[in-house]
Amino acid sequence: MNIGEYSEIYVFLKLLADGKLWRADKHLNRIQGDFFPIVSVFRQTQNSTELEYIIEPDINKNINIIKISGNFDGKNDIEAANFDIISNEILWCLKNNQNIEIKSGIVDFLESIGNPVIKQNSNLKQDINLTAYDLKISRIVDLGFSIKSKIGGASTLFNAGKNTNITFSITGKFGEYENFKNLKTKKLLSFLNDNNFNVSFDHVISNQFKSNLKIIDSLMDVILAECLKVYYSQNISSVSQIIDQIEILDPCNYGDHKEQNFYRYKMKQFLTACALGLTAGKIWNGYFDANGGYIIVKEDGEIVCYHIYNWNEFQEYLFENTFFDTPSTTRHDFGYVFSENNQYYLNLNAQIRFK
Repeated sequence: MNIGEYSEIYVFLKLLADGKLWRADKHLNRIQGDFFPIVSVFRQTQNSTELEYIIEPDINKNINIIKISGNFDGKNDIEAANFDIISNEILWCLKNNQNIEIKSGIVDFLESIGNPVIKQNSNLKQDINLTAYDLKISRIVDLGFSIKSKIGGASTLFNAGKNTNITFSITGKFGEYENFKNLKTKKLLSFLNDNNFNVSFDHVISNQFKSNLKIIDSLMDVILAECLKVYYSQNISSVSQIIDQIEILDPCNYGDHKEQNFYRYKMKQFLTACALGLTAGKIWNGYFDANGGYIIVKEDGEIVCYHIYNWNEFQEYLFENTFFDTPSTTRHDFGYVFSENNQYYLNLNAQIRFK
């Protein structure tokens, strides 16, 4: 497994050790005094059962005890400090690129608490489920969070696949085809632009992806397509910088409404949907799978979250901290010119990562 997947078990243990989950501002800093006191955390086990890990204060000892509820016959009153020790060992492994599954102390501890899975089901956006006391409404709530780790490489917000390809039509003097038929992606786009070829959005290859985009906005496919053109033809990748260019190009003909930032707003909606539910290959009806929001593991191991209460900060964080990336052109079949019925086309692929 990769660092992002191992980070799930780190978050699971660390939350039980700390007993609280802090909210963050748009710069990933804790909002002082703003946190969820955690009641319990749920985790699937290796034998496909679910256990609930309940935090109970021991007033006499001034410590927290973790009790395990479910099909579990092991020790059922473990000091939270033990979870802290193991979470710190896992953090060391993550920072030093060590396999946690060969560390006997970590493996033995995980087995002693019911053998929770390292990585949650990849078909779900929520990587961890918990109950917490919501101080704003004074009641216990059930929350599901997606987890992203800043330890190691850049994690992916929107995954590439052949179904994230967008097709563009190309018109121009194709007597020069021999000059660019072997060029790929960015060099190809640069050549086409320099030689006055017209590259225009044609269609989204996947009907499902197209439908999911249309739920966000009827012109979201046009906006995303123009973002890809800018990314693959210019030396910029940041989502915020690309949207600055899109505002100038105005592909949807919104006109001069700079104060309303149409494209900025719509891109934030797309990024948020990707973070909490939307994928290219499955029907998305507008509901967020990760109903709690996002948990971020910072480089130093600190854990913070974004929730609906700090929705603006969450969207601003996504907008300012993501970039378009180029996946494998051969694996995802894009980045070259092809012809159909005497018309030339080009596929470009959408993939977005965190900085």
